Amino acid sequence: MIAASVATPAAAQDRPASPPAESSGDIVIEGKRLDERSIVGASPPLAVLDAAALQALGTTSLAEMLKKLQSLTRSSSGEPSIFLLNGRRISGFEEMQDIPQEAIEKFELLSEADATRFGYPPTRRVANIITKRHFRSLELEQQSNATTEGGGTGIMTRAAVTRLDGPGRLTLGVRGERRLAITEAQRDLDPLPGLTSRSIAAASRTIRGNAAWAVALGRTISLSVSGSAERQADLSLLGVAIGSPDPARQRSVIGTTTGGVAVSGALGDWTWNGTASATNLISTVTSLGGDPSRAFRTRSTTRTLATKLVANGPLVHLPAGDATLVVALDGDDSRSRRAGSSGDAARIFGRRTGAATVTASLPVTSVREDVLPMLGDVTATATGGIGHVTGGGTYPRVAATLGWQPLRAVRVGATIDRKQTPPSVNQLFDPVRSFPNVPYFDNLTGQTVLVDVIGGGNARLAPERQRRNAVDLTLKPFAKRELTLALTYATTDIIDQAISVSQPTLRVEAAFPALFTRDNNGRLLSVDSRPVNLARERRRELTANLFWAGPLGPQPAPPAPPSAGAPPPTRPPREPFFLFANVSPTLRLADRLVLADGQPALDLLDGDAFGGNGGQPRFEGNVYTSLSRGGIAGGFDLQWRAGTRVRSDLAAADLRFDSLVTVGAYLIAPLAKITGGQHWGKAVHIALNARNLFNERQRVRDRDGVTPIGFRPAYLDPFGRSVMVTLRSLF
Repeated sequence: MIAASVATPAAAQDRPASPPAESSGDIVIEGKRLDERSIVGASPPLAVLDAAALQALGTTSLAEMLKKLQSLTRSSSGEPSIFLLNGRRISGFEEMQDIPQEAIEKFELLSEADATRFGYPPTRRVANIITKRHFRSLELEQQSNATTEGGGTGIMTRAAVTRLDGPGRLTLGVRGERRLAITEAQRDLDPLPGLTSRSIAAASRTIRGNAAWAVALGRTISLSVSGSAERQADLSLLGVAIGSPDPARQRSVIGTTTGGVAVSGALGDWTWNGTASATNLISTVTSLGGDPSRAFRTRSTTRTLATKLVANGPLVHLPAGDATLVVALDGDDSRSRRAGSSGDAARIFGRRTGAATVTASLPVTSVREDVLPMLGDVTATATGGIGHVTGGGTYPRVAATLGWQPLRAVRVGATIDRKQTPPSVNQLFDPVRSFPNVPYFDNLTGQTVLVDVIGGGNARLAPERQRRNAVDLTLKPFAKRELTLALTYATTDIIDQAISVSQPTLRVEAAFPALFTRDNNGRLLSVDSRPVNLARERRRELTANLFWAGPLGPQPAPPAPPSAGAPPPTRPPREPFFLFANVSPTLRLADRLVLADGQPALDLLDGDAFGGNGGQPRFEGNVYTSLSRGGIAGGFDLQWRAGTRVRSDLAAADLRFDSLVTVGAYLIAPLAKITGGQHWGKAVHIALNARNLFNERQRVRDRDGVTPIGFRPAYLDPFGRSVMVTLRSLF
């Protein structure tokens, strides 16, 4: 969602610059002071955004900003970024999610190769948010949104307080949100035989509170503490069966509380950081109404304690520079308790994990140190680690990267990564529950039927093993302009991948017959969607990311100081337009999946499918652009997904999924621009946002041109086009 982007109010403005000192005839040597909050090292960053570039995004909170930058911050492996705040690791996103964008001074994004500096594998990018040193604000926000076809109306109210004072930080936030359901009748969908009054998007209510506090303990040590609590309740209409007077409903309530602490400091040339977090999640699912014989209630409680300690510093001085060492220790302890209404005793599960990794980075050549300068800068990094899971044995982690920067504007990197990952606690221990009357397309018969879908965890999952090799090229042709082109070619092999089966094709059902239940006539009755291990998958893909942020045209010269007695200038120089643009396409060259040993491979790019929405698209991409000036910003985002095909000898199951292009647009402005500059409107801002502007939905047709019931456009995207209006005040 997009909210208004505004100019910082007077209470949040930086202090004015001091007047220039009179010349004394002395020689003054000026130097640029290094910002200790910056993490930019020897290799060029992928992006550095200042306040003007961030304002062009048209967002107001850090969470919204990162959502708009997701295609830029997400690595080529698909993993999310590592987030730092003022150059330091944090215990969780709760520490910074309520910081308004006006408080952000700069945003830095580093490549995957830099992740090893912070104790992470070289498969994730590093994002650093630098805040203003002094900032105070009270933020009030109100959103209203609705779909243009009816249903799904929602409102959101939010309030937040931010106090920044050097290393000290305090943020408080509360948010409440409500959304109405969307039913089949509101989308003119004929109910499935034997069933009426069904929702295709659940009604929901969410309330969340968050607090974070940070303080400096001396000159080198800092401490931060955060906590949050959230409650989300969803209500789904499962339909009224013929002959039943009471509609079946399902209520899901999830309560989550989290707490975290982070401590960081320095000891000589070494820096260290420790984080700890605790999470308590309570999930309750209850069936209401409908057939009393199928009533159920499940409740699960999961408690997790996670810790991580990282230390890094110089190891030895080499001719090309300092060799550095990073040591990381982390572990977590999870306990899960689940109980149902079937009379079975409550079951308790527990798991502990621990891991240790060591990363060494060695400079091989250096232009600055005059070591083989004709080769540019070459750096080699190696990571080795081992982890242990109670009841699951040990698992290794090995990675190596080689970075070469022959020119200032060119960087080439190569990465080899080998890892083994145990299943998550949710994948193992989530309570087993049944979802009745779910429309399901059966590829074996070409019909859409109502089935019972079984969800939950699978305690027999094996750990996932992954091998990834990647080569990347980064070009930054201009030293003083923010233009970056990044290309990555990667091959990925995944063994024992844990995933939920959702497409009963002939090959899928042959590999996992126990997951599908049919009657004597072959009619599908139930599908077990609990995760299972797939034998192996091999992918090859090419990703690109083009990024630009900067003013259009020359910057106006600063006005000269007025001479004594001269009248003040009539108006300040006009600001230029500021453009932000990001294009991120992905081309999949190969994607072959073997479901079980002894079975032929599925070609997910050429007619085979595993998921419920067809095969893998060979091409998909995202374009985001925004233009701003004087506090007013507007732009659009475009997502394109190529069409896919699911081949079958049965005409009703031989499906074509058309390509899909969706466009969103937004416009934001201070209310003072609309009301003519009244004082009361300067801190109030308005935003208009449209999602799926042209109301495009996925089109699916079989060989005869018929759309199966389960693939009707409104089932695939219940919301369609939606609009949102936001009013926001910053005091």
